Amino acid sequence: MLLILEIWLTKRAWQKGWNGYALVPLLAGILFVVFVGAAAGPDNIAPIAFATDVVVSIVLAIMARRGRESVSESADSVSLSKAA
Repeated sequence: MLLILEIWLTKRAWQKGWNGYALVPLLAGILFVVFVGAAAGPDNIAPIAFATDVVVSIVLAIMARRGRESVSESADSVSLSKAA
């Protein structure tokens, strides 16, 4: 059930302007569970995976709600008169 929520939140974060950065929480969560789960053993992987899913869902919800802040002044729009 959390996977469906995470996929939907990733889609919403992508639409809010995060683009490829919206995939970072999912990839970080998967890598964390794989490496920490391998070190903890097969008996302890379920609580680690659940806690990681909750954290990933919260991060994605924040990203989907806030949207990415755009830069107000890019380097291309700086006039040459400011540099002189």
